[in-house]
Amino acid sequence: EVLEESKLVKKFLKSLPRTKYIHIVASLEQVLDLNTTGFEDIVGRLKAYEERIGEDSQKEDQGKLMWANETGIFYGFQL
Repeated sequence: EVLEESKLVKKFLKSLPRTKYIHIVASLEQVLDLNTTGFEDIVGRLKAYEERIGEDSQKEDQGKLMWANETGIFYGFQL
């Protein structure tokens, strides 16, 4: 079965795990016309979202380590 690209885009977005992607999927559905947006465009936007989320979590981890170093406390242990 060959799917139209718009149907493929909609099925793809519905197949994503809700807990991780609900915010970006809702935004894409509101901002874009899914009948004319290409599959590659959607995938590119999701990749950019994942990269940004990854950068944010790395910054959070670095901040926690810097805080732990400054306070001399790391996961409840005195350093």
